[in-house]
Amino acid sequence: MPVDIVEQVMTLRDNGMDPPEIARVLGISVDEVLAAVVDALRRGDPRLAWVADARQPTAPSPAPTAAAFDEAVARPDMSDGVRRVPDDEIDGVEGWIRWPDEHEVRGVEAMLLDPDDEWPWTVTVSAFEFVREEPIESEAREAVVAAIRSVSGVTAAAEEDREVWVVQGKPSGQELCRAVAEAVDRLAPRIREHIRHLGYG
Repeated sequence: MPVDIVEQVMTLRDNGMDPPEIARVLGISVDEVLAAVVDALRRGDPRLAWVADARQPTAPSPAPTAAAFDEAVARPDMSDGVRRVPDDEIDGVEGWIRWPDEHEVRGVEAMLLDPDDEWPWTVTVSAFEFVREEPIESEAREAVVAAIRSVSGVTAAAEEDREVWVVQGKPSGQELCRAVAEAVDRLAPRIREHIRHLGYG
């Protein structure tokens, strides 16, 4: 990310602006604002001392707040929690899951049901039980499909149900689950606030 954008984001944050305000002022997305903060953190920007205090209560808002910044910076990627599901616990041939404490936002599962089927894999994303409003729903669905198609060995992907995608090809189940988990992680602050705004969290 360009240094000047990072500098502008940090300056506006120092002036007390929250992520959506910064995004509006600079004409960029909230995800880009979060990425700029992560860049600043990696560069050791001394102005990031506020991250340590970001868990303090903030005013309720349907948009990402300082607490969402804290989540994005302190836990930028939970996809390493992807694990193989024991064979005796699944109905298919092979299963991979990322199931953190906040599974209603970040839960992802990839399942190989039948290697000989035209659509052998399914991918389930928990958040879509709750994400039902625009623009976040379309953006999140596009991100999930893009993540699935980015995995080596995938030849096609399609929605089967609200929370389920079917996948053609012979990808690594671990990589399939991890790629989608990373996409969900990038959207997690917005999904979390969306769910809270709807009264589910």
